[in-house]
Amino acid sequence: MAKAVAKEPLFYRAKDVAKFLDICEATAYKIIAELNEELEKEGFKTFSGRVSVAYFKERYCYKPRKGVI
Repeated sequence: MAKAVAKEPLFYRAKDVAKFLDICEATAYKIIAELNEELEKEGFKTFSGRVSVAYFKERYCYKPRKGVI
């Protein structure tokens, strides 16, 4: 029988962001709102209270965008 491999989710919720950044959930919701606003300006659809893991890591973990030094 194959073992189930835990996959990273596509979206972080406020609880995840709060834990990752060691902040309260209220602040995490504000950060998510700001990130989602940035994504919407770029033409992406967003979900209230959730943020793309890839975009969160790009903005808060210093993961560079493709084509940018």
